[in-house]
Amino acid sequence: MSIMGFETKINKVVNETVEDANPHWVCGTLFVDVNDAQALVLKSVLENEVAEGVTIDINCLKATATEPWDQWAFDFI
Repeated sequence: MSIMGFETKINKVVNETVEDANPHWVCGTLFVDVNDAQALVLKSVLENEVAEGVTIDINCLKATATEPWDQWAFDFI
């Protein structure tokens, strides 16, 4: 599967799993606008359904004054 095919498949799963997640990619890292519980569910779904055999590390980028929402980064290792 090509990188673009992988990203497209991941985006589809994200949008089906979490409403209004706003998935986007930067330099191979997936960023989504979800809460803590949604991030854990999404990680599990992605590891089990899309990226089998791939480890996913997730990190929360906390809200700031200019961007008042948490955003999660998903790194596929």
